[in-house]
Amino acid sequence: NTLTSSPYYQYRSIKGMNFDGTDDNCYNDSNPGVNLFTAHTLSAWFRTTDLTANQCIISYADNGSRRCGIGIDANNGVESSYYSGSGYSGVANTSEISADTWYHVVATQATSTKALYLNGVAQTGSYSQVIGLGSQKLVVGAQDSSGGDGMKGDIDEVAIWNAVLTPDQVLGLYNDGRPRNAKSTLPGNLQFYFRMGEGDATGSGNVVNHGIVDFDLTMHSNMASGDITTNVPG
Repeated sequence: NTLTSSPYYQYRSIKGMNFDGTDDNCYNDSNPGVNLFTAHTLSAWFRTTDLTANQCIISYADNGSRRCGIGIDANNGVESSYYSGSGYSGVANTSEISADTWYHVVATQATSTKALYLNGVAQTGSYSQVIGLGSQKLVVGAQDSSGGDGMKGDIDEVAIWNAVLTPDQVLGLYNDGRPRNAKSTLPGNLQFYFRMGEGDATGSGNVVNHGIVDFDLTMHSNMASGDITTNVPG
């Protein structure tokens, strides 16, 4: 037998969160030390039940005029959008996604260079649709904490780095459809890692600081314990 090596390994994500598309979201409004307008990488697993609506997966703004994030547009595509205060830029994938199917999305930015990956594969395209945020919050599952452009489906394994991951590192996170622990990739640059449901719900049935791994973040959430799901990728 011939021994061969692989850069990927299997890892089991046990739980995720289901969003209703109306008012579900998790957010941090005290600036968790993540600046998405410098070099960064956003990563998340998602599955939608609606291909006809704009939906935010991750959204961030430093004020009312500059914002960025990744989401699903109403044309069955996934996009990464950036608004500088005077104009829009970004990259959108040109292939359509399917409902009720798990996908891994990664968006990177280094100065003016942007890239978008779907299931580990670099996408091509041009900016097509605005998905923005109008307040100083980092939000998962919606445009803002009021639930605008809310996610209709599931999100798991949200991670943000203050560095640009390489294509091989992105492919490693995809891990043949089985999520990889984000802490194994550039741990010194990992700024935010939300496992989305690992552990138990706390506080009046709401999910508070739920599934955050080794980070001193105060996450707010209107997610109920019933929104935690075991129907996750992998």
